[in-house]
Amino acid sequence: MHTKWQSLENRFDEKQKVNSAVDFKEVIKEQMEEEMKKNIAEFTEILVENKLVTSQAQIQEMNRKLEETRSTVLEETDKEARRNNIIIYRIPENESDSNEERKVMDRQYVLKLLLKMQVGIEEADIKGAFRLGRYTRADDAQSGTNSTPMLVQFNNRLAKNLIMENLFKLKHLDSEFKNVIIAHDMTVNERQECRTLVDDVKKKTEEDTSGNYIYRVRGPLGAMSIVRLRRH
Repeated sequence: MHTKWQSLENRFDEKQKVNSAVDFKEVIKEQMEEEMKKNIAEFTEILVENKLVTSQAQIQEMNRKLEETRSTVLEETDKEARRNNIIIYRIPENESDSNEERKVMDRQYVLKLLLKMQVGIEEADIKGAFRLGRYTRADDAQSGTNSTPMLVQFNNRLAKNLIMENLFKLKHLDSEFKNVIIAHDMTVNERQECRTLVDDVKKKTEEDTSGNYIYRVRGPLGAMSIVRLRRH
């Protein structure tokens, strides 16, 4: 602005020297004011555009953080809802046509299994038990290999922890329970983490040609890791 003002002043002085009878100062002043207004308007527009860009970037960042917070809250809520649960795989399905009768038989099977494990769990400790899927009526349903998993909910975390700490007893049970697998009730993210670790275990097992070690996934949910164990 100062440069343009100086330029116009110089032009004014030159014209004043040529014809001092004509007063160009007011004319030049008006022209300069109009040009200044135009430049100020353009500069203001640039500032507004930059402000909008900045605001848009800030909004996007804020939305990203809000989405991260929302996902974290949903994940923690989901974890808490599953905290007292286990999932039992390969429980043979009853062949009864009655849905209620199958539910009763499933519950009795679970109670018998927990009794055999001798972990001190009673029926009153069980909040609920139901299949996670449609009823499987097939030739191998009785063996449990093609049965739908069962979700078992407990009234407290202690009951669930007692079971998970005594999983080693499963291999010593009667043949009726030899195919049973008990696992944590995991969230989608936890299942993905577990699958990744299992894949890593397979890779480490293949790479270790010594034959002296085995690799397993160990640890609580959210803090699982791969451990190396010496073969007996």
